[in-house]
Amino acid sequence: MMLPLKRRRALEANKLAAAQRESSEKQTNGLTHVDSEMLDDKLAVMQRESNKMQNGGPAHVNTEFSHCGKCDVNSDSKGGFFADQFENLANYRAHYECTGPEIWKQTKGNLHAFVAAAGTGGTIAGVSRYLKEKNRSIKCFLMDPPGSGLFNKVTRGVMYTKEEAEGKRLKNPFDTITEGIGINRVTKNFMMAELDGAYRGSDREAVEMSRYMVTSEIFVVI
Repeated sequence: MMLPLKRRRALEANKLAAAQRESSEKQTNGLTHVDSEMLDDKLAVMQRESNKMQNGGPAHVNTEFSHCGKCDVNSDSKGGFFADQFENLANYRAHYECTGPEIWKQTKGNLHAFVAAAGTGGTIAGVSRYLKEKNRSIKCFLMDPPGSGLFNKVTRGVMYTKEEAEGKRLKNPFDTITEGIGINRVTKNFMMAELDGAYRGSDREAVEMSRYMVTSEIFVVI
């Protein structure tokens, strides 16, 4: 059964991380090393199948990862996995392979700019890189909420915001009604973004624009 791309990416990342942990340990308690060449071959197959799907061809991905040796009974990953969405580049790849192409297809390539906020950085990174590859003249900008330091990072190269100043730091520096965006560190996903600049946006501007889009453009962003 074909799994959704984002789900498959998460599974791939989890399995690779688990295999890397196992391969880094010495052979103890009956555990056996995982062959690194086998891992590389498996990941290469997964990537080829993913590319086939993106190009409209049939793709059959086996989500079961063949392991060597016994399962680690002391593993802390039983019944789940840590997605690590801030640093896991499967986040960026999902938006590069899905969201970016969706925007390009639905606009028929007729767009001049892409503006987005960032939390993990996966969306703005994946979409900006895809659109830039399709048309270098498309401008990509970050919209940063109050309390986030990404605006200064993009425009001045320094991760800083006045809310982080000595003696002024609040328990919750992100004094904003927006959810899930704004951060005061650079993630691996955000580092993949190709940006032309950044803007600061207030809560008032966000609320007014959302109302305008609903009443004037008949367009709702969720």
